[in-house]
Amino acid sequence: NPALLLGLGITVLFLVLGFVRVAFLDSLDLKVYDVMMGLRGEPAAKSDIVMVDIDDDSIEKLGRWPWPRSLLAQGIQKIDAGQPKIIGLNLLLSEPQKSDGLEELDNLETLFAKTIFNRAGKQGHTFLQAINQARERLDNDKKLTAALTGGQKVVLPILFKESAVVGEREVETNAVLIEQSIQNVKKTEGGEVPRASDVLLPIDAFLKAAGGIGHFNLAYDMDGTARRERLVYEYNGLYVPSYTLKLASLYLNLPARKIKATLGSTVTLGDVSIPTTWYTERLVSFKGPRGSVNRYAYFDVLYDKVPASVFKNKLVLVSPSAAGIKNPLSTPTDPTMPVGEFSAHVIWSILNKKFVQQPAWGSLLELVAIIVIGLI
Repeated sequence: NPALLLGLGITVLFLVLGFVRVAFLDSLDLKVYDVMMGLRGEPAAKSDIVMVDIDDDSIEKLGRWPWPRSLLAQGIQKIDAGQPKIIGLNLLLSEPQKSDGLEELDNLETLFAKTIFNRAGKQGHTFLQAINQARERLDNDKKLTAALTGGQKVVLPILFKESAVVGEREVETNAVLIEQSIQNVKKTEGGEVPRASDVLLPIDAFLKAAGGIGHFNLAYDMDGTARRERLVYEYNGLYVPSYTLKLASLYLNLPARKIKATLGSTVTLGDVSIPTTWYTERLVSFKGPRGSVNRYAYFDVLYDKVPASVFKNKLVLVSPSAAGIKNPLSTPTDPTMPVGEFSAHVIWSILNKKFVQQPAWGSLLELVAIIVIGLI
């Protein structure tokens, strides 16, 4: 019977495709997923997240990047004056910023101490005091440290480095990293988590002054699109939350010890249970396309063109979108979404419990459906 042979042939073909990965079909599946993600968006929905954007216009008006960190300090202080609940500064500040003027002062002080300090008497002490005062005025890192210390509400990102093989080795772990890690972690059979071989941290002064830290390593699918967020990284026996997870937990007034993770299953923030894949990643539910989150230019905030009241009790994300600082991301709802806005969508979906879950029984159901339809 030709019809019977054709039906059996098609059924067997799709059963084989159910077990063997085909790049074309995987790519098609992702595109269908993107369409569905666009349909479930809520661009007009209420949000407690506000973005302060270091955009091209701000760069043009305030000067070329990188800015003196005193400018970042001023912006943090302006935002903090509006009494936000938490601030995220999405910049990796892993190196000290030493100006040429500061280096010249150091050289001048060294030369003075070696040559004429002992003969200068009281005037020598006055001169050294003047140098120290000038150093205070030029030390932009110290100004930013003061701004971070002010409210202890700024979360800074860290960056993990991965290698093909992560061996067991003795590494001195930073005390702040230990404090900020997730303590309540359960391992499940088949559950995995990304592992790192090294980490880039903010400089020590910023690390101690910040209200929290979290990694901002991104995950990409085979087509280069960001659809997932890696909620947890393992490093040297510690389980470190993502930058967005840390921000969401602090916004909900939950310290690190209140975060729970079941690897390959769920991450829990109080009464918010976030479903994850077997690799402890979550599928991001996007609020909408680019521009769905309230946004203000950094320049406008700095020069009081934005009322401080817009930040009251909000979660504020300071992040660059200007060309050449951070490359935009391809996402299901927008092909050129700034990294900061991607973070905003991740946090929005957590706070509003908008989750996309890939159930463990999904693959089994696909096979059953193929067999049932094939029999019919």
